Amino acid sequence: MYSLALVALLSIFGFSTDDIWTLFEPSKQVNPIDTIRLEAQRILEQDLADWELEWDAYSPHNSFEKFVNSKPDFVHGVFWDAFNYMEGKVHAGRTAYANAMAGGASIEEARQAYFDAAAMPRDELISVNEQFNIKNGLADIEDQRMFKNGKYILR
Repeated sequence: MYSLALVALLSIFGFSTDDIWTLFEPSKQVNPIDTIRLEAQRILEQDLADWELEWDAYSPHNSFEKFVNSKPDFVHGVFWDAFNYMEGKVHAGRTAYANAMAGGASIEEARQAYFDAAAMPRDELISVNEQFNIKNGLADIEDQRMFKNGKYILR
């Protein structure tokens, strides 16, 4: 299994017999493929970290922040409340999708679970907008009561 020529060559260069056999011990050998794999993994992780830094400015949060910063300060709260609410919907959808897939559902069933969890019916949209407008001082609760399903009601 071991090359006698290699053993003879190593002994010419001053390696003792114990040193030579130590090189051939399985626990002491380093597989070159494993070394290459470890280096490739390290390079990949560094590339991914560099990529995340490069594209961080285009993340949903940072992109939306640029949009919000272009608006008057007094409306920032409403925009951020809406963004956070929708982020919650997306998270709920992703969780529903992952749970469906883990439970053995088909792609179509998992996708439907996502849509069901992330859905926002019109009346929910109107209701949360009312809440955000009141919370951020853009509307009075009495003003909001003059609307039903997004339409002004004459009293």
